[in-house]
Amino acid sequence: MPRPLRLDIVTDDTTQDWSSRWHPDAVARVSSFPETLAASGAWAVRLPTDLALIEWDVLRAPLFGAVCHAYRESGVPAVAMCADRDDALAAIVAGADRALLAPYPWREVQAGLIAYRRLTEAREGPKDHGILTVGRLAIDTRRARATVDGTVVTLTPRLFDLLTFLARREGEVVGREALLSGVWGLDFDPQTNAVDVYVHYLRRALRTVGLSEAVVTVRGRGYLFETL
Repeated sequence: MPRPLRLDIVTDDTTQDWSSRWHPDAVARVSSFPETLAASGAWAVRLPTDLALIEWDVLRAPLFGAVCHAYRESGVPAVAMCADRDDALAAIVAGADRALLAPYPWREVQAGLIAYRRLTEAREGPKDHGILTVGRLAIDTRRARATVDGTVVTLTPRLFDLLTFLARREGEVVGREALLSGVWGLDFDPQTNAVDVYVHYLRRALRTVGLSEAVVTVRGRGYLFETL
């Protein structure tokens, strides 16, 4: 029999019985947002935890991003609980692995964990043992580190995810929908230019290490990653 799903919920609503709200097979621990986080910039992750659910309205950026980073460093997916799609996009940009829209149905909570696990498996791959090599580019997915001819590429966590996603599909045209789902965890198009902006940032980072033409725009279809 599978064990209960262990949830860590970051919220200012400490009176609600979150386990009863969702599913009897879920064990929910509530972490109220401490004022000391604003000063310390640190968040103590309580393990073991399968999934962190963080209310966007409670933290907002940049504190939201700091909490997401703390969970991710501990191997725990950080999922934002948002009121609408605008908040969902803001939470993803701030650092969430996935966003859920109110009223947060249980099947969506489970789907958030499944999607994160699939994305993690896709990043690491079954055969490369955490090292992906594409031409002059080497990506260490376990250490979240990319190098070109031994030179480290300076990337934010989101840019690293974007680079890894594209590099795994070298020679394939990757559309916006696939990028929004695979890199940002969004199952809808927020109708913004977030993908284009991040591709621009990635190109700029790769240009500093001599890969100025690695990401090619295929008009009307998406982006193509190729190295020489």
